[in-house]
Amino acid sequence: MKKILSELNFEEIFYKSPYPMALVDPQDFRIIEVNSAAIEFYGYTYKELLKLNALDITKIPFDEQKNRVDFITTKGEVKFLKHYLKDGSIKYVKVYGSIIKIKNKDYYFVTIHDVSDEYYAFEKISQLNEKLNIFVKNSYSYEFFEDKIENKFYFSDNFYEISKKRPDEYNNSHELLLDIAHKDFKEILKNHMCEVCSDSYRVLPIEIKVITKDNKELWILHICKPVLNSKNECVGVRGSNINITPRKELEFNLKQYLKYLNTAQSVSKTGSWHINIKKNVLWWSDEIFKIFGLPKETKVSLELFFERIHPDDREFVAHAWRNALEGKVYDIEHRIIVGNTIKWINEKAEIVRNDNNEPIEAIGTARDITSEKRLIDEIKKENRLIELLFDLLPGFLWLIDKDMIIRKQNKNAAERFGSKLGEKCYESIFCGQFISKQQRYILPNDLSFTDIKCDFCLASESLEQKTEFSIEIEDSHNGKFYKAWWIPINEVEFIHYMIDITEQKESEDYFREMSMKDYLTKVYNRRYFSERFESELELAKRANRTFSLVIFDIDHFKQVNDTYGHNVGDTVLKRISELVKNRLRKVDVFARWGGEEFIILLPETKLNSAINLAENLRKMIEEAQILDDRKVTVSFGVTEYKNGDTVDSVVKRADDMLYKAKSSGRNRVEWE
Repeated sequence: MKKILSELNFEEIFYKSPYPMALVDPQDFRIIEVNSAAIEFYGYTYKELLKLNALDITKIPFDEQKNRVDFITTKGEVKFLKHYLKDGSIKYVKVYGSIIKIKNKDYYFVTIHDVSDEYYAFEKISQLNEKLNIFVKNSYSYEFFEDKIENKFYFSDNFYEISKKRPDEYNNSHELLLDIAHKDFKEILKNHMCEVCSDSYRVLPIEIKVITKDNKELWILHICKPVLNSKNECVGVRGSNINITPRKELEFNLKQYLKYLNTAQSVSKTGSWHINIKKNVLWWSDEIFKIFGLPKETKVSLELFFERIHPDDREFVAHAWRNALEGKVYDIEHRIIVGNTIKWINEKAEIVRNDNNEPIEAIGTARDITSEKRLIDEIKKENRLIELLFDLLPGFLWLIDKDMIIRKQNKNAAERFGSKLGEKCYESIFCGQFISKQQRYILPNDLSFTDIKCDFCLASESLEQKTEFSIEIEDSHNGKFYKAWWIPINEVEFIHYMIDITEQKESEDYFREMSMKDYLTKVYNRRYFSERFESELELAKRANRTFSLVIFDIDHFKQVNDTYGHNVGDTVLKRISELVKNRLRKVDVFARWGGEEFIILLPETKLNSAINLAENLRKMIEEAQILDDRKVTVSFGVTEYKNGDTVDSVVKRADDMLYKAKSSGRNRVEWE
């Protein structure tokens, strides 16, 4: 296989790629060949990998694997697939795949990108978002009371804003709530009311969306509470409904902002902590427990924290903490004891003070820097984690406001693009090359700066819809391709992130070209020809156009292989392909049909012109010095499109003419 890849000039890309690559048999998913990156990634030896098939890596049923391959070869990629390594660990990967042909056999070619960090980052985001709980002030905005003794309803003044009927038009609280509830919440509300009814003394709050009298949507926190008399009998139901719409909107904005911050915390493996200084109550995030090697159930305190500090560093940390309480910055590096090992951590904190300037609480972070300490001990830490993340990201990242002014950027962005803080992004990043001519013309006078942006920019859409957008950008000035994202942080700021995908695009173009061409002759293959042929046939039917089809075959080709060997035979195929290809127009489609048989589609070409072309090609090949001691000749079959033709009928007619040419002595052209 290595020799074949070398002959295809594919060895350099395959074996020296930093990304894991593999060739897989699409029939049974046996692994045929891998590169060194794949061996290192999966942890198997080369021989062990070649004994496996893809099902050993993905651990999914055969039919599911087949569907996955079909999807990838159609769409080009799929991400967050689970792959199992030799040591039993799991990696989440993004897979790029396509079918390539080697020695007339199809192979499934895949490139694997490890996106585990991205996957776990989003997992962490989901877990943390579930913990968000925004509390609102205990103000009962919308109240009703159902008097079960007199069978009457009483509404607060505010409740009339959401009620569609008068109090005397409702029979019970269930009917009232279902009337005002949004259609998407009616079934949820029914189940909730059944649960409440099963125990009339329980108070179960529920958040639902309601439709007001003037057809507006509101989020409310609904609490139904039974009203008991002195005999502990239920005499009514009080419904308290708090307007939590502002909270819901705030929660949405916070989630968008935390999407970035939590990703930063997860990727950087940084935990957070909080301490109530007066009550000496300490809280740790999950990442802190992991850093200190303690179970999450452990009861933490300031005393426990100091017990875990390395004995030689305890006084240093205590001194830094006392200084922080007095108003100095708390940003230190020290050692901790975790079992039989020593770790280095970086701690940062901010002290919160009351009106008397007394410290009441502290909020901080702790980051495991053990591995970094060995490598970059002299690197100073940034004041904030987000600034450190900017410089650690491999791509190009900017924090930009709604006025298109760059507020922050990482080093990669500054070095590659020369962009500067405080400048307009459309001028600073791409030097204004993507601003339209119309904007350039009116920029100095009539156009507001907030309306100017690059042609491809999706910043305003991202901010308005509070969601991220991404596209691919071609920088024709520098011959580069980028994948770009716009990620809203809040209503007025967004992250603009780009990665250089030039090499990826070049690889995609290369493999796309490979999927269209015959590997030996470098002319189109049968599959691609069939697609073009069907399109041309449909065009001829709709537009009343014509085309001609030429099929030719090398005479006595088997004798060439038997006499001179297959290498010489391959040379003959390539030489004839080159001669014919150079003689054809750009609109003509020339393909290897199979073996020593070739086919030519001639759009907008009458039969006589096709016959003349075939005759010229026949003479050119006969006169060419392809072999030293004998002439190489070809036989042609030619036909033109006729009304009512199908793909099969046109090919059969041309093939019949080729057979006639062969039967009539070869080295000739026959047509119909």
